[in-house]
Amino acid sequence: MKVGIISFAHMHAHSYASALNKHNEAELTCIWDADVKKGENLATQYNTHFYSSLDAMLETDIQAVIVCSENVNHRDHVLKAASYNKHILCEKPIATEMNDAVEMIEACKKQNVILQVAYPVRFASPIQHVNDIIKAGELGEVLAVNATNHGQMPGGLFIDKALSGGGSATDHIVHIMDLLRWMLKDEVKSVYAEFDTRFYDIEVEDCGLVLLEMESGVIVSIDPSLVKT
Repeated sequence: MKVGIISFAHMHAHSYASALNKHNEAELTCIWDADVKKGENLATQYNTHFYSSLDAMLETDIQAVIVCSENVNHRDHVLKAASYNKHILCEKPIATEMNDAVEMIEACKKQNVILQVAYPVRFASPIQHVNDIIKAGELGEVLAVNATNHGQMPGGLFIDKALSGGGSATDHIVHIMDLLRWMLKDEVKSVYAEFDTRFYDIEVEDCGLVLLEMESGVIVSIDPSLVKT
């Protein structure tokens, strides 16, 4: 499979590039980035081709793209890639606005291309082991979940509200919710959340607590706060 990467704004783009270069059945064929100099250097680093025009890259015979741009740009990049009939892996969160996410999903359905969002945690060995325990009934009936996803203050686009759409809540809750929906085969019924900025001098939230009731009646608490270092 020939794959292109759209933007290296997100740090995980480097992991994708390295993985593709090591994969026996995939090839990092090309990359695009809004920063031309950065893109040219990255193309050299990963032994691939740089395109200064995103349309020119999407006109090639690549079959799929990985979107690693700023959160606010996910919509435009996914819609453009879909218009060229490329399958898409998009970094999370899928979008900064719900209407944008719906538009992206519908566009990919219309073009008959696969749209996936990067939720890697479910593939971690310990998480898969926990899932097996739950499926086997070894824990009995799950009544409540207390979940935590902390992280250090990332800086950069992740704390720029105009680019990220939010802070720790935007960045950390999605992984927990992916695991809950996957493990429990359940959906959210109601949500109550409180967020604030108390640890760092930034314009997005850095702490908070989310309380959920799932459709099955399971109660969930999620702490997505940044760790104060």
